[in-house]
Amino acid sequence: MPPGVPDFQLSARLTHTASAHSIFLTGQDKDWANTDLNMHRGPDGTLVWEVGQPMWEAGYHAWRSENVAYEYDDAEEVVRFWMQHDAPSKWGHRNNILYDDWYASDDIREAGFGYAEGGPWAHYWVLDMGRKEGPF
Repeated sequence: MPPGVPDFQLSARLTHTASAHSIFLTGQDKDWANTDLNMHRGPDGTLVWEVGQPMWEAGYHAWRSENVAYEYDDAEEVVRFWMQHDAPSKWGHRNNILYDDWYASDDIREAGFGYAEGGPWAHYWVLDMGRKEGPF
């Protein structure tokens, strides 16, 4: 990785949460998904990174974040969108990936990636990121 770009360790647990969320998204209509933060909400309506939700239940208590993309045909396009064309989201997706000092923790950052086909946008990509420990 280039200097300043943090490493992630692959997490089976976050891969599971990201995969489950991408599958859930295939069943949602476009109007729902494009309203507020709905793309990041689970079946019960709460944000997937909130306390008590899948990422928390998977053991990520210090920091949890999620990037979602849809319609892109391949992973390279998705990463390019998050890293180079993220201005409409005020660079939030890019910052999630690059910022390595969330809560000033030295714990290892982990990530899992999910992909599902189907639904109104055909392709759904989810990147769940987290840290297990922290100052909380």
